[in-house]
Amino acid sequence: MITTPPHVASALRHRQGWRRSSVLLLSEAEQAARATDHANENDGIPPRVWKEVNRKLTSLAKRQGREFAVAKLMQLTAKGRAAKENFVQVAEILVGDGAVLEALDLVEVAAATFETGYARVLRPIARLSKNTRNADLAEEILALMDRLQIPWAEDAYVLGDCLHSLFRASRLTRAEKVFQDAVSSRHVRHVALYNAMVQGYVGQARSASLNRALAILRSMQAAEVMPNEVTFNSLLAGFTRVKDFAQAKAVAAEMITLGITPGVTTYNTLINLFGLHGQLSEALSLFEEVKEKLTPNVVTYNTILKACAEKGDMEMAGELFEAMLQSEMEPDLITYTTLIRGFGNSNNLQRAIELFEALKNGGFPVEEKLYHTVIHSCLRHVDGVTAARLVHELDAIGGTLSPSTW
Repeated sequence: MITTPPHVASALRHRQGWRRSSVLLLSEAEQAARATDHANENDGIPPRVWKEVNRKLTSLAKRQGREFAVAKLMQLTAKGRAAKENFVQVAEILVGDGAVLEALDLVEVAAATFETGYARVLRPIARLSKNTRNADLAEEILALMDRLQIPWAEDAYVLGDCLHSLFRASRLTRAEKVFQDAVSSRHVRHVALYNAMVQGYVGQARSASLNRALAILRSMQAAEVMPNEVTFNSLLAGFTRVKDFAQAKAVAAEMITLGITPGVTTYNTLINLFGLHGQLSEALSLFEEVKEKLTPNVVTYNTILKACAEKGDMEMAGELFEAMLQSEMEPDLITYTTLIRGFGNSNNLQRAIELFEALKNGGFPVEEKLYHTVIHSCLRHVDGVTAARLVHELDAIGGTLSPSTW
């Protein structure tokens, strides 16, 4: 059995509310880390050193199992050679291996080892709670921070992920209470905390919730916390989703006024916004702006192609698709689906069929709905032969025709 270094075990035993795990605590710890804001705060251990240790710990876990990486970390801790980022790395390994209780116990080992800065060992665990909507885990993280007397202000990213988890588990009231506690009683002033609330409200996809998201923006400005691109992108996406064109434009204008440089995600959202409102020329103008200032991604192309298709300008869509291919950008399933539907609804059935065949030959999964779209287009253009062939294909893969097709 692997034992925790004596000086660490002693500190742990004297901690108020010490909880010993049946799985790890006094014996094991492991890691898989990413660089963070505080990556240079590792008690004098140079980044090149702890990064090399992280590589070795990860390799050890892959080759022999997480317990060996834990043992190595404990050896380094006993010699005073373990960096906080090494603990983060092992926490990543434990979380990735499903050993969440061990990861939580590792935080306690870190708390007994370092004076400050160990809250970020919680990040992999908090991220897991966010991604899995595990609000109970988020609550355990918050309780552990209080029990170990970790100031909430020490790592707003952990708090932010916990808030995300609460929102995603529909614990809205609890999320609001945690946020109020953080800003009012614990004096947390960090954009990550406010962004978590903005994104949580935006995720509700209701006008009332979006108004609350705007209120969070105002409160962060009152607290002299500078919003960033994530803040505004979240608000833009929310107002675009509910098709509040006026408010979305106001948010975009405020973003520019504050001197926040729009990135590709911002442009993609705005192109989608103008496309939804049939303002294709404005959407195309933004697309050109992206090409001049940034590098468009596949989402950029898909969004402008969708705007063209909804406006019925498939000639422009075809030109943009060719430009996409010439730029060596790989089309994805959404690209093909958008074009097939667009051409199918226009007078270019042949192009729709060509793209549909290219989609199938490219190994993309073809949804039953897309078969229905192409079959409908064939029938509308009186191409019974192709329609019959596609019906046969659909039947062969176990699909069914929609009532409207019959």
